[in-house]
Amino acid sequence: MPIPNQPPELGDRAVVPPWQPWVSGFMTGLVIAVTAALGIGVFFVSIREVLLDDVRAHLRSAAETAAAQIGADRHGRLTDSSQTGSPEYLTASEPLAALLRANPDIRFAYTGTVRRDSMFFGLDGDRTADRAYIGQPDLPTEGELTVSRTGRTVVERQPGRTAWGIGIRAYAPIAAAAGAYVGVTMDTRRYDAALSRVGNSAALGLAVALLLAVFGGFRAARVERTHRRAAVEILAARRLAAAAAEERLLLEQRLQANQKMEALGTLAGGVAHDFNNLLTVILGHAEMIAEDAPADSGAGSSAGSIRTAAVRARDLVRRILLFARPEAETRTAIALGPVIDETVHLLRATLPSSITIVWKAPSGTLASVADRSQLSQVLMNLGVNASQALLNERGTIVFTLDQVQVGLAEQIRLGLEPGRYTRIVVRDDGIGISGESRSRIFEPFFTTKPVGKGSGLGLAVADGVIRGHGGAIDVETELGAGTAFSIYLPASNPVAAGPDAATAPLPKASPGGGRRVLLLDDDTMVLGILGRILGRAGYAVEAHADPASALVALEADPQGFDLLMTDRAMPGLSGPEVAQRARALNPGLPVMLLTGADQPADLESSRFSAVVVKPVDSAVLLRTVERVLGAKAVA
Repeated sequence: MPIPNQPPELGDRAVVPPWQPWVSGFMTGLVIAVTAALGIGVFFVSIREVLLDDVRAHLRSAAETAAAQIGADRHGRLTDSSQTGSPEYLTASEPLAALLRANPDIRFAYTGTVRRDSMFFGLDGDRTADRAYIGQPDLPTEGELTVSRTGRTVVERQPGRTAWGIGIRAYAPIAAAAGAYVGVTMDTRRYDAALSRVGNSAALGLAVALLLAVFGGFRAARVERTHRRAAVEILAARRLAAAAAEERLLLEQRLQANQKMEALGTLAGGVAHDFNNLLTVILGHAEMIAEDAPADSGAGSSAGSIRTAAVRARDLVRRILLFARPEAETRTAIALGPVIDETVHLLRATLPSSITIVWKAPSGTLASVADRSQLSQVLMNLGVNASQALLNERGTIVFTLDQVQVGLAEQIRLGLEPGRYTRIVVRDDGIGISGESRSRIFEPFFTTKPVGKGSGLGLAVADGVIRGHGGAIDVETELGAGTAFSIYLPASNPVAAGPDAATAPLPKASPGGGRRVLLLDDDTMVLGILGRILGRAGYAVEAHADPASALVALEADPQGFDLLMTDRAMPGLSGPEVAQRARALNPGLPVMLLTGADQPADLESSRFSAVVVKPVDSAVLLRTVERVLGAKAVA
C-alpha cells in the first residue's frame, strides 16, 4: 500500500528533492500574504466608502434643507446688487447663514440662477465678505447646469479642488423658481485626515502580514521537511515488518495531521497576536473620534462604522482560532442560530463561489446545552464533506434548524431518549452515498476518498461529539440525489442574547481618581492608545515600551503604583516574568495581563489579578481596571 507524499525510491534510500519543501513553504507564505493583502484592502476600501457616503448624504441634506427654507419667494425678491447688505438681503440669506453656523465643515453656501450659458449669483451666506453679489454673471459649472435642467439634486462623487479648498459640492433646486438652486461646498480635509490614519494602520497591517508570511513560509518548509523525514522512517519500518504496513500507514497519517494542526495553531496564534494589536489601535482611535465628535455628526457615525468593522474583525480572528486551536470543552445553554451563522460565513469564505450556501434560519430562538467550539467544528466538517460531494464544485448546500419531538422509531433507531430535540440539517445535492458505504460512514478510519486525501476520522469524531451531548446524527442519502445529515440535540429553553459588541454603546470615561498605572507594551501604538484611554478616565499613566525600564521605574518607587498592566509577549522578558519580578518588589501590587492570543494557563495563574484579551474596547478595559483596584481596596 503506497504512502501519501512518499518520495521516489532509489535502491535502499528514499530520495527527497531538496527544493520541494522550500517550494511548499513559498506557496504557503504566498497564500498568507495574498489573503492578508486582500482582507486589509477590502477593509480600507470599505472604510473609505463609508466616510465618503456619509459626507455625500450630509451635504445633500444640507443643500435641500436650505433650498426649501429659502424658497422661490425669498429668492425672487433680490434682483439688484444694491440690495446687498439690506434688510431684504439679510432676511433672504438667513437660511444660508444658519447653515454655515451649524456646519463648520461647509465653507461656502449661495443661491444662483442659470440662464442659458450664464450663471447669476443671487446671494450667499457670508455676510462679512464681499462675495454677496446680486445679478453678477459667471460661467456655470457642470453640476449647476445639470440641476437647472433636471430639477434634481446633484452631489459630486469624489472630493475635488475648488476655489474654496479641497471639498465636495452639492446643488439643490429651489422649487417653483426656474433655473434657481442652492449650492454648498464642504471642506473634506478633516475626513481626509481620518482616512489617512486608517490608511496608515492598514499599510502597517500589510507590512506585518508580509513579514508573517515570510516566517510562515519558512515554518511550513521546516514542517514539510519533518514530514518527509517521518515518511522515510516509516518506509524503512515497513520493509522490516511488511505485515504491519497498514497500521504504520495510519500512524503516519495521524502524526502528519497532528503536526499540521500544531503548526496551524502556532501560526494562527502568532497572526492573532499581531493582528489583535492592530485592531486594538483601530478600535481605540475609533472610540476617541466618536467621543470627540459632536452629537449626530458625520464623523461620529463614521467612527461607529469603523468600530463595528473592527469588532467584526476581532470576532473573525477568534472564530479562526477556535478551529486552529480548540479550547477545552465548555457546555452551556447556547442559541444554535448564531453558531450556524458563523459556520456559514466561514464556509462562504473557504469554499469556491460556484457552490451556493443557503441558511434557512427559524423565526424564533432555538437553544441547546452544548460546547460551542465542538459544535462549530462538527458543522464545519459536515459542510466541507457536503462540498466534496458536489460534482465539479457546483451545487447547493442548505442549512436548516427546527425543533422536533422524535417518534418511537427515531428513538429506537438512533438511541435517543424521549423528549424535545433541536434538529440541524445539512443537505447537499451531490452524488450521494452508496448503500454499502452508508452503513460504515461513522466507523473510525473508514473513508471513500483516495489515499492521502482523508483520514476517515471526521464523521466518527462528529458522531462521538454529538453522542457525548446526548444527541445523535442521522443520514438520509440516495445515489445521484444528494445527502442530508441531521443532528439531534436535546432542546433547551431559549437563552437571552447578550449585547452585540459591534452595536453596544460607545464607552464613557470613568473617574480614575489620579491612581497611578504602570503600563507596559512593546507596541508603541498600542501603548499610546491605551495610555490615552486610561488618561481620559482620570488615571495617572506611566508608559514603558521596554520591560527593563518599567522594572527600573518600579524598583525606584515600589509603593508608588496602584496597578501594573503588562503585555504578554515582549522581547527580553515576557509578561509573566515581569509580573513575577514586580511581585517580588511589591507583593501587594495588582497585575493585569494584556494578551493578543488566549493562553489557558494565563487565566488560571495566580500571578494575575485579571487577564484581558486584545483587542479590548474602552468599556471592558476600564471596568476591569476598576474591578481590580476595587478588589485591592477591599483587601
